[in-house]
Amino acid sequence: MLWFQAALLALAVVALVLLGDRLKLAAFLAMLAATFGYGLLSWMSLDYVLSSIAMGFAQALDSVGLVIVAGAIVAAVIERSGIVGPAHARRALPRWLAVPALIAGPAASATSALARIVPVLAAWRRAAGLAGGPAVIAVALLLVAGHGVLLPAPGPVAAVAILGAEVRPVLSIGVPVAIAMGLVGWMVAAHVAPASVSPPVAPATRPRAGRLALVLPLLVPVIFLILQSVAQIPSEPLGRGPTRELMIGMGRGAFILLVSVVLVLLLTRRWDSEALSERGWMGDAAASAAGLLLVVGAAGGFAKLLQNTGMPELLGESASTLGWGVLVPLLVALVVKTLQGSSLVAAITAAGMIEPLLSGLGLDGTTGRALAVVAIGAGASAASHVNDATFWIVGRASGLSHGRTLLLYSGGGLLQCAAAAIVLLAISRVVR
Repeated sequence: MLWFQAALLALAVVALVLLGDRLKLAAFLAMLAATFGYGLLSWMSLDYVLSSIAMGFAQALDSVGLVIVAGAIVAAVIERSGIVGPAHARRALPRWLAVPALIAGPAASATSALARIVPVLAAWRRAAGLAGGPAVIAVALLLVAGHGVLLPAPGPVAAVAILGAEVRPVLSIGVPVAIAMGLVGWMVAAHVAPASVSPPVAPATRPRAGRLALVLPLLVPVIFLILQSVAQIPSEPLGRGPTRELMIGMGRGAFILLVSVVLVLLLTRRWDSEALSERGWMGDAAASAAGLLLVVGAAGGFAKLLQNTGMPELLGESASTLGWGVLVPLLVALVVKTLQGSSLVAAITAAGMIEPLLSGLGLDGTTGRALAVVAIGAGASAASHVNDATFWIVGRASGLSHGRTLLLYSGGGLLQCAAAAIVLLAISRVVR
């Protein structure tokens, strides 16, 4: 039954791509159709399917919904206010491209960080008359690589706590693995993604602000997400009590939305009806985010349905019986992430499965535990597809079809995972 459900998941992904790319069905409806088809073909009751969808929908929007709106608003203001001119964007973008991804890697939520970065990046590319796909894919893969294996991202932090690993060796192993994954992601975006050029977007009004209005509304919320990630570490390095609660609160969606809007309006000096009215920039941005919010919620429903089957944990346990050393933690995390969609849940689940097996895998030591932590992070960061909100955020910002997003973003993540496996194998041979 488990393998039948796994095969049904693959069939659901193919069906969704066909519905969206060939029949041009709205992504939200295609996602719901794939979810219902999976549930009913798995002989689940209608009430069970509906309750899982409702719960997952609410959890997904609670987690990232307001951050998506914040990203849409900032992108709309940047694009329509004329902050970025075509000549400057063409010249500066290649040098600037990796900065937000590298900074945002250890953020508390990769989904929230991507929701803030990639819409602004796409707006910048449109202002320059450049294709958004390559840049968005590059930034997304760089960010996901850092988020998967670098502290203080939540996945590695959880794995460190569960496996009893030490921070310093995890950092020393995670950095070269993240670099290898990032290089592979960059090459995927540079050599495979389409490079078509569109006419530059003419600004709606004459710009009233400099480049600071582009940088600060983008980086400040990402810094908040990183602080939130550090504050949530069990050892509480930023203190406890009100200070810790403040740091955690600054990374929540409502606060990020408020700060993003205030910053971009202050820096662009736009407080008129053209910017703030229901039919102005704010209203248009909120309306443009509605489609993405719906499909992200539907993806959350699909992920919750998959989680409720218990299939990810059971197939992960099957993978844990393999005697492949440091590759086993990576494979277990990869299986769980592919089947249920959440990197953090995959890291926690895989760490719990691997902890009793460390001695048998030859990883019961300071370096071995650090290798296991990084391997789990690499596996849990790969294989993002239709049951993961990041897939839809990246696909919408890049303008790529569902199939192309699967090929470049999901496939690029798998290539990054393979690069991580090679580096981890090499390190495990050297240090023993």
